[in-house]
Amino acid sequence: MTKSIFCDYCGAFQPTSHFSNPDIPKCNDCRGANERGESPALREPREITHYEAIYQPNALITRAHRAIALAIKQGVMTRADTHKCTYCGGPAKDWHHYAGYEEENWLVVQAVCRSCHQYQ
Repeated sequence: MTKSIFCDYCGAFQPTSHFSNPDIPKCNDCRGANERGESPALREPREITHYEAIYQPNALITRAHRAIALAIKQGVMTRADTHKCTYCGGPAKDWHHYAGYEEENWLVVQAVCRSCHQYQ
């Protein structure tokens, strides 16, 4: 089985062959985007690969979190800590993906505090 590394910039699990230097968590696609003057963090999330679906069970969760981060950076959403918890009304800290982690639900979230989030 091939070893995979998580790219800190695009949020993808890639085989080590997709990294110029496995000690630096930036895949070749992100390096290329950076050299072209694009911001790798602002690229649209790509589809889950077959490898990720089989060998990385948390790939959808990671993608959902990256979609939220992208929406916040693009100004589509605000940070969770600017809202009140949906359940108790206290200060929120997290976004809860109550509808699941499928791609169509990546931005379907509720603001929740940490204590309420652990019970959801």
